[in-house]
Parts: sequence; structure tokens; C-alpha cells
Amino acid sequence: MTLKGMMKCMLHARPLPPKLWVKAINYAYYNQKRIPHKLVKGITPFEPLTWRKPNVTHFRVFGSCTWARTPFDKKKDMEP
Repeated sequence: MTLKGMMKCMLHARPLPPKLWVKAINYAYYNQKRIPHKLVKGITPFEPLTWRKPNVTHFRVFGSCTWARTPFDKKKDMEP
């Protein structure tokens, strides 16, 4: 229920189509394992498994604009 609720909030916070529900569930699960939880006092669920704090500097807002990078060997001349 928690993941489903997080998924609904993420899809409704941005005008995103419902077909992205799988990506939203995956993102919610990934985030849930890297934020502190009241049952595991003062640490994240990620820490007992890896013995280190999770790196959250790469977190972005779900649905934010991004750019896809095409490797140089796959690019053709005169393409953006």
C-alpha cells in the first residue's frame, strides 16, 4: 500500500501518463530503501546490508526533464 500510494502521488504531482506506473513504483522502492525508517532506529534500511550510508546526491524530482546522451560511435553526421 505504501508503494502504491507513493506511485499515485508521483504520477499526480506531475502531469504524467499512467503508463509510467512501473517506473514510479521502481523509483518509490529505490527511495524507500534510502530514507530513514522508524523501525530501524536512526539508520536507513540500506545500511545494514552494505555497512555504509547511501549516496543520495543523484536524487532528482520524479518527472523532471532530462537529456539522453547518444555515444559518439552511434551518432550519424548532421544529427543533433
